[in-house]
Order: sequence, then C-alpha cells, then structure tokens
Amino acid sequence: MARDQRKRRAYTPDEVRARLHQRLDESDVDGYQSRSGPGAASSENRR
Repeated sequence: MARDQRKRRAYTPDEVRARLHQRLDESDVDGYQSRSGPGAASSENRR
C-alpha cells in the first residue's frame, strides 16, 4: 500500500484549483443550475 501512495502524483494547489474550476464549468454546460440561479442561497447549506 505504501508503494501505491509513493507512485501517486502530487498536485500543486493551483493544479487542483484549475481542475475544480474545469469540472464546475463542465457541470454548468451540462444543464445543472448555476450558483447564481434562483434559490441558490437557501439550498446551498442544507447538505
């Protein structure tokens, strides 16, 4: 198990941030409600 963790690529914070933004953009394109849509503030903290 330790060997698998050593092989895993280490991402910089900027790379992680860029990937998250990319995924967010893709989800917006797929028709998910954007954060600026109606009711976003009321449902955002219900998880």
